[in-house]
Amino acid sequence: MNFSDYKSDVITEYIIAKKIVCFENCSRAELLLCDTPRQARLGNDNVCKINNGGSILLDFGEELHGGLSVTIQKVANKGSCLRIVFGESVMEALSNIGEKNSSNDHSPRDILSEVNDYTTIKVGHTGFRFAKLEAVGGDVSVSGCCAAFEHRNIECRGNFDSSDALLNKIWHTGKRTVFLNMQDYLWDGIKRDRLVWIGDMHAEISAISCTFGECDIVNKSLDFVMESTSHGEWMNGIPSYSLWWIIIQYEWYLYTGNINYIKKNSKYILNHIKNIVSTIKSDGTDSFICDLGYLDDSNPYIAYFIDWETYGTQESKSGFYSVVIMALRASSFLCRILGDELLEKKCESKISLVQSMNFPAASNRQMASLMALADLDNAKNVNARLLSKEPVADITTFLGYYTLLAKGKAGDVSGAIDIIKKYWGRMIELGATTFWESFDYPSSEDAYPIDVIVPPDKKDIHGDFGAFCYKSFRASLCHGWASGPTPFLSRYVLGVNVIEPGCRKLLIKSHLDGLDWVRGIYPTPFGDVRIEAERNADKCTVKVDAPPEVEIVY
Repeated sequence: MNFSDYKSDVITEYIIAKKIVCFENCSRAELLLCDTPRQARLGNDNVCKINNGGSILLDFGEELHGGLSVTIQKVANKGSCLRIVFGESVMEALSNIGEKNSSNDHSPRDILSEVNDYTTIKVGHTGFRFAKLEAVGGDVSVSGCCAAFEHRNIECRGNFDSSDALLNKIWHTGKRTVFLNMQDYLWDGIKRDRLVWIGDMHAEISAISCTFGECDIVNKSLDFVMESTSHGEWMNGIPSYSLWWIIIQYEWYLYTGNINYIKKNSKYILNHIKNIVSTIKSDGTDSFICDLGYLDDSNPYIAYFIDWETYGTQESKSGFYSVVIMALRASSFLCRILGDELLEKKCESKISLVQSMNFPAASNRQMASLMALADLDNAKNVNARLLSKEPVADITTFLGYYTLLAKGKAGDVSGAIDIIKKYWGRMIELGATTFWESFDYPSSEDAYPIDVIVPPDKKDIHGDFGAFCYKSFRASLCHGWASGPTPFLSRYVLGVNVIEPGCRKLLIKSHLDGLDWVRGIYPTPFGDVRIEAERNADKCTVKVDAPPEVEIVY
């Protein structure tokens, strides 16, 4: 046999449905809430019969990746089919293809399967919490059904626990969001796009560092995009994504200390840096080209794509060049450890050039946050002028992470906590068990949550909102870029900052803004670091238990 070189670290577990949302034209639906063998047997009349045209909608309690395992006992006639519709919300599972942008793009989720007597079938490979079983063309008797939950068999080493139960839930929800996207590669979403988008991965890898620690999937995914991108091209066709790749290389090395990985890819890394440096001309112009294939080529700001909300706007250039600064700083460091002094000096020269371009202050909080992180604007000024005013009005699940970081840099940790609880907490109020690709806070007023049937005259938070490529049911409700609160809380509330590569030196500076205490675990290559911080009067007492190889400074 000719075995493939590609191996999967994904395992399958079987999950029983938590409840039945609704059913019609069927009998003994409650049997599908029982743990039964995934095996048909002769003479079994302990079955759920779904009559032709009837259906059952199951709720598995939280977002999953995988499909359904269904054991068929009997069918009424040849040609009997089982239609299985997966949904990240109740209303998506009840929709038809084309309704409110419902689709089978990227991962088929509305599937018609012909079924026969005494068979067990596995259907689906997608992201879902809800699944509808509908009999088509004849009655179908089912003796068992469960979710086939596909995931990596890895331990979550990190932890976060505080006196605020909502913050704790948000940290763990962010952890689960990135965990489900750790399949054969690190994806952006488990329903769609199921692609290795480097721009999304920065927030995801930040979350992985403080939850699961060093994982091979990060190197594998970084290499996948590298090997898919020829010299002189931009990763995923987007210049800013190549910049994020360099930033990730630096930050992942700072976390893991794995110099051998950097050296293995040194030729590509240095060539990639040379491409970035040469694209920025000495007179301040550039030759960046964004080629996604479906953008407006006439837009003068197309090359500066950061995210959809700011695409094509003048301020997107300010945000883009903020990422340029961060990438050049990362590049300078990588050149230093790889011994290319000439390229290191070129990076430093281009940093000075960009700093001299005097970008105007941004009015969009996402772009202003990136400028603060790149020191193209003062973080405290940005926070006072913009970030602290109507803080969730135009925040997004992707770049909202960088708004949190900018507020942390400005010393406004309590303000960042308020945003986390209000914005990401609102998703949880609306039924989220993982965080979403897109969420417009003002639109959520009076909207129905994802886990109920929405009356026709009411607002459906999933089906009635969204924009760009994530309109209505096409939007992913488990999107890795939305996991930003998890690394933010570990960094600024638990207080862990990596100072030297491989976590050999950590700065611990816990912030208990409004909290009585926080306890947590931060995984390092040398073992787990345990932190406890408690407020006593106006003082914060911090205790740290770390491996001997890890130096702790305060």
